[in-house]
Amino acid sequence: MDTVENFPLTSVDLSNCDREPIHIPGKIQSHGCLLVLQEPELIILQASCNTQLFLGQEVEAVVGKTLSQVFTPTAFQKISLSLTSHDLKYSKPIYIELNYHNNPQKLTAIVHRHQNVLILELEPHIPTQPHRAYSIYAQIQSSFPSIENKNSFE
Repeated sequence: MDTVENFPLTSVDLSNCDREPIHIPGKIQSHGCLLVLQEPELIILQASCNTQLFLGQEVEAVVGKTLSQVFTPTAFQKISLSLTSHDLKYSKPIYIELNYHNNPQKLTAIVHRHQNVLILELEPHIPTQPHRAYSIYAQIQSSFPSIENKNSFE
């Protein structure tokens, strides 16, 4: 099995999509990490059980800390700026690098709000994989308000 930045990669195609764990309530895909944050301090309220792989710390070590205590200053600044610079409903990927034990991890972060908390999703950044899907999704989402306000398309 290949790896990217210490993350295992498995081949996914239509023949094995039904075995992806996304259909199991309470689970996240194993190639990503999820943090639930309380604004405005960005306190980590919850974290997926694989934080060690992504952040170099166990769940118990990150819950209750602020994001600035866990992320590098540059990564924290990028996330913070994204919270003020655009509507999170149309979030674009944020490319960050975290470093633990002299092991840099290049990650793609997506932030959105849900039920009065911030959800921060982290996935390995794969340089050869274009992130056009995120861009297309953001473009489609950003066009919805103008479409919804139209009485007709004539």
